[in-house]
Amino acid sequence: MIQRLKIVQEIAKANTREAQNASKQRFDQKAKEPSFRVGDYVHLQIAHIPVGLSKKLYPRWEGPYYITQEGPNSTYRLRRCSDNREMKSLVHANRLKHYKDPRDYRPPTPETISTPPQSTQTQQDQASNEHASTNTGTGWYLVDKLLKSKWISGKRHYLVKWSDGSTPSWQPTENVSQALKQAFHSKRTQ
Repeated sequence: MIQRLKIVQEIAKANTREAQNASKQRFDQKAKEPSFRVGDYVHLQIAHIPVGLSKKLYPRWEGPYYITQEGPNSTYRLRRCSDNREMKSLVHANRLKHYKDPRDYRPPTPETISTPPQSTQTQQDQASNEHASTNTGTGWYLVDKLLKSKWISGKRHYLVKWSDGSTPSWQPTENVSQALKQAFHSKRTQ
């Protein structure tokens, strides 16, 4: 009787191992590493829907956010684009999806259909190599980089280093481009 139990137990262990291996192979066929990088725009999945609101009608994603830091085990630190506030905790990649800006959509023309699209990494490299600019009301001026930020009369201001070599000056947030602010905050948090 005891030998039968041992045989049955060994058969059960072997069957469990085979089922686990088969399940792992099926999972590994479709699994892939997250493709997020620092500076990417993402949407964050909403974990909890407030009481009293319809789950069907409530948006499932919020954002956009941008990634400021990569953490361990596919986790990322995010900063909200609307007010540049950083989230306190790291977020796992399974709660993120890439953000597609609706302003970037252009209807295809015959010229754009025949040419292959540039990769987003190449576009980001080109944008980072060129000097950024800022709007001071009278026009756009070339900027080398943002040096500091501070609050003046309840508004965020940035200390701007100009490309022409003139003395840095404090500019309100609406005069500074989003790309400059994103680069400043992503470098500052690392």
